[in-house]
Amino acid sequence: MKTVIIFDQCCQESLMFFVVEGDKRHLNGIYINGSDDEEKVDELNLLFYGTDGVVKLPAQLEFPIIEVVNGAKVIVCGFFP
Repeated sequence: MKTVIIFDQCCQESLMFFVVEGDKRHLNGIYINGSDDEEKVDELNLLFYGTDGVVKLPAQLEFPIIEVVNGAKVIVCGFFP
């Protein structure tokens, strides 16, 4: 299973779209700097950011509809500046 992640940076940047392996639906609605569930925030940080703070996943500028057609789940999560 794959998960399409709509990554929202609260109007600081354009929406980014990522496709990751596995079911990440438990991260839906989690925002770095805006969620109380530290375990999920840490998981989201590790998923997206390297130790240097740079996004380590390849971003897509357009929604990857073909992945959804092929069965991927969709979540929204992000970063509060």
